Amino acid sequence: RCGMRSLSLVRDVVYTGAVDVESVSQLSLREQKDVLGVAQFFGMAFLHEWMKQFLHGATPDADESADQAGGNCLPSHWKKLPADLPDGWRTVPIQHDEVLFASLKQFLVPTDSRELGHGRDCSGWPPYSRLKLERAWRLENPSLWRRFHTERDNLKGLQAKRMKNMPKIQLRDALVNASQGLPMKLCKDINEAHLLHGTKPDTLINILSDGLNERYFD
Repeated sequence: RCGMRSLSLVRDVVYTGAVDVESVSQLSLREQKDVLGVAQFFGMAFLHEWMKQFLHGATPDADESADQAGGNCLPSHWKKLPADLPDGWRTVPIQHDEVLFASLKQFLVPTDSRELGHGRDCSGWPPYSRLKLERAWRLENPSLWRRFHTERDNLKGLQAKRMKNMPKIQLRDALVNASQGLPMKLCKDINEAHLLHGTKPDTLINILSDGLNERYFD
């Protein structure tokens, strides 16, 4: 059994990618050991190692990104971020002559054009048989990236310990081929893949700021 204060601390580490040293210090020894146990159970390598060092009297670096090469876990293809982003994130336009733009165009090539124009999102539109990419931007949100990075490492730990027979996802060939032109290397062991997601304009800012809401996933 694990107390709520211990679970709350673990949750905060998942979402921020960092350990709040003051919050850990306020926990009892038993609660601190509970955090260690939860981290071990879920394969949270960073938090598990951090708690081990803390319980042995050390105060390790509280930010998981400091464990990465160069002290920064942000993608190497991102542009240099200013120290203070007004909204905590920014969008960077992808130019039409970039290789990345050509790869993104391939994402919109359907296996069968007859599959286009169906579904609720097409209601009110005239018939069409192709999609054209007009503009593209890259989201650079350090907070979301660190959250994603933490969750990916957690999944790697779970896959290695308790999910070794995870079934492989099946994607259309055009999507797989287009993914090969994107800069981030995928971890196939945990079924990581690049997918498409459509949304309404009025929800876009919330997604850019806080990410997708898993409660709405099928």
